[in-house]
Amino acid sequence: ASFRSVASAALALAAHEFGANADIYMHNPPGSNNRNRERNQNRNNANRLFDSQNNDKGGYPWRGDRELLNSSDAIAFYEGSTLRVEWTNQHACGDDPTTFCTMTLQYACEDTMPNLRDGYPSGPLESADSQYILYKQATFVDNNKDGTTTITEATKDNFEFGMHENFTWFSDCGKRRRNKGLYTADRILNLNS
Repeated sequence: ASFRSVASAALALAAHEFGANADIYMHNPPGSNNRNRERNQNRNNANRLFDSQNNDKGGYPWRGDRELLNSSDAIAFYEGSTLRVEWTNQHACGDDPTTFCTMTLQYACEDTMPNLRDGYPSGPLESADSQYILYKQATFVDNNKDGTTTITEATKDNFEFGMHENFTWFSDCGKRRRNKGLYTADRILNLNS
């Protein structure tokens, strides 16, 4: 047997025996894990902005001015200041020689990717729930009540739908074959996802 087939068999056995996941949760700046305005423990849509395959409870929901319509109320950082980046790695990093991990920090700014957005409500103020009728919040007109529907060709220009990269890149990614050279551990892949 060739070295390559022996190495592949050993890698497959190790993956089966020990398993691994790569769940990462951003704490600062706060990462959404595909959340928007859910008021429940689990996120509503694991593929709202990206295919995260993370635990449903991870991430931070939107927080800010609940009455603001059609615009962002983003967290502000000052030019020249130091931004401390913090995250939780759920699996497979550390001093153990049997683990391996690589962290990739991907970010963008509005000057290089216009129209980045979380998805903003455009409807009237309504009671947030039946128990607290005086607690009003802006509502979504074209999206679901939490603003967690995945963007489509028909909704790409609607600011109620989140967009963390331009729509062409987002849709092209869904059509592209995955890099089959990446280690997938115990992930159950959906065709070429």
